[in-house]
Amino acid sequence: MERINRESIYEILQPAGSSGLQVEIIALHLINKFLGLFDAKPLDREKVKSKVNRILLADVKRKRGSVFARAINPKTGRPFRGRYRVKSDKNPFISSNYLI
Repeated sequence: MERINRESIYEILQPAGSSGLQVEIIALHLINKFLGLFDAKPLDREKVKSKVNRILLADVKRKRGSVFARAINPKTGRPFRGRYRVKSDKNPFISSNYLI
């Protein structure tokens, strides 16, 4: 479960755009991504879902440097429950100091 971090979630949410994805779907994508890599048994879906939810909720609550935001329902103007998106198109995990 150490592989599940902000960077792996960012890779999944980046193509989704402003509509974002549900936490359940993000967890399923992560399970499929790491399926059979080194583990003899597959990852537990509920544990992965709770870890993804914790990471996203902690990131949204950050004052500075948050990468993720809640997706907004265009009809009501309020955030969807359990749906997250990436704030900007710029990848925050690639440092510009190392680019040539």
